[in-house]
Formats: sequence, C-alpha cells, structure tokens
Amino acid sequence: MGQTKGVLRRFGYYVPRDDGTVDVSVQDGEFTQELWHEFSEVMRIVVALRPLVISYLALEEDHGELRQVEAIIAQSLEGAPNAFGIVPAMLLPALARAQRHVSNFLGSAATFRDRILKWFATTYRDEPEIVGLPPREFSFAYDRSLAYRIMYNLRNYALHQNVPVSLMPITGTRSRSDGSMAMGVRLLLDTGELCGNPKTKGPVRDELLRLGTSSYEIVPLAAEYMESHARFMRFVLRFHADDLQIAQHYARAVWKGAKLPPRAIPVIWEGEGVPGAEPTTMNCHHLAFDELGFMRLLLDRLPTD
Repeated sequence: MGQTKGVLRRFGYYVPRDDGTVDVSVQDGEFTQELWHEFSEVMRIVVALRPLVISYLALEEDHGELRQVEAIIAQSLEGAPNAFGIVPAMLLPALARAQRHVSNFLGSAATFRDRILKWFATTYRDEPEIVGLPPREFSFAYDRSLAYRIMYNLRNYALHQNVPVSLMPITGTRSRSDGSMAMGVRLLLDTGELCGNPKTKGPVRDELLRLGTSSYEIVPLAAEYMESHARFMRFVLRFHADDLQIAQHYARAVWKGAKLPPRAIPVIWEGEGVPGAEPTTMNCHHLAFDELGFMRLLLDRLPTD
C-alpha cells in the first residue's frame, strides 16, 4: 500500500526585494505537528484579537473622516459669491454628507462595543466575573462623560430620525486677495430635538434641559467619545497583556534562533505530499509576528488614564 498524503510543513522565510523579486528560504526538516500545536497555542491570542482590532481601526477611520467633514463641506460651498448666496438646495448635499459621516461614526462605535461584549461572552463563557468586565467599563465611561452620554443617545436619535445633524451654521469671510469668500461650517446638535426624541434616556433628557445649552458642536463631542472607545481598546489589550507578552517572547526566540536576515518575513511553508519526499504543492502560512508588533504599538499609543 502507498503512503498516505498529508500536509507537510517546514519553517522558512521570504525577503521582498525593491526590484519586485523575492528571495525564498525553506529550511530542511519537517515542522512537526508538535511544533505546529505549540505555535498555534502561543499565537492564538493574535488571531483571537484580530476582529476587535479591525473593528477599532474602522472606528478610528470613521472618526478621522468626521473630524474633517466640516472643512470639506466648507470648501464645497466656496463657489458662492457670499454666505447669503447659499440657497437651501445647495445645502442638501452638504447635509447628506454630514449625516453619512455622523451616522457611520456612531454605528462603528456601537459595533465596536457590541463585538467586545460578544467576544468576552464567548471566550469567557464559564467565567461570569470576566464577562461582566466590559459592561462595567462602558458604564463607567457613560457616567463620567456628558459627551459620551450625548453621543450614545444621539445614536438612538440617528436610528429613528432622518438627519442626526440638526444645525449647520455657515459663515463667510472675504479676506482673500482675489475677493473670494472663505467659508466656515460647524455641525451642531440641537438639544431640543435630542430631548424631544422618545428614545433619549430620561435622566439624560433631564440633564440637558437643566444645563440649558441650546446646541452642542458634534466634532468635539465625537473626539471625547472616540477617546472613551480608545480606552476600551486599551482595556481589551491590557487584559490580555500576559498572553501577548508570551507571544512576543516566542517571536523573539524564533527570530534569534533562525538568524533571519533583515526584512525577512518568517513563514511556515505548507505543501501536500508524503513524508521524506518533496511536497507536490507549496503555500506559506504567515506567523502573524507583524500583527503582534502592530498590537503592541497600538497599545502604546492608546490613552492610559
């Protein structure tokens, strides 16, 4: 009877060159099932945290776009001879752009929180005290920040109303040498509209009415809301700091033991074949060491308090 084919693994690396070519190295000897199991166990934290990191990066990107939208809208209106020349029809695309960016940001924030909750509930299903940690983090952020409370309730407003941006005052200054107008735009939330939404929580409605502020600038609110979510991401990474540290030690040992050249990308080469023979196919499995490094850098730039 012939030998049964299986997956043959060998350690190696490749080095991309500036001229578009790639140097490939495949070490002799099989990367055994025992070594594969060790690698999978040590690096599983990177694979496990990947969806949360991706969700957070998507939130950062939506926040960056929202942070720039006032300037983009102002620039789109600068063809008008003066601020009074901007008629309502010209504002419709601007309001649509504002609505899209505010809604995207609020939706990404809600998705990020939901994924943290589901991830902890699944990963630590037998440890209810750990499953309860993220809700406490969220409650603490809600209690400590008026901006968080406003933006959290604005999410409900955005789901049930057409336009989550209630006001968009426009100013024009004729200070340029060519006589053209420099436009300024601010995205404002009308407190009365937010309080009039039945989905706004009663205590928040009472708080806003008591403060008596007629409107709030959305971009600064979003910045504080984003900072709270950056703390959530830090909480997730810090909670798994020991696992990440073990993975980092493993990665360093691999780099040192393999004596990898500069710019090398370590991989496990996988192919089908029989023991003792060259594989009939060859693919590579990335070791995710670069993702591990990315998570460490991400942790370093997140707020610490």
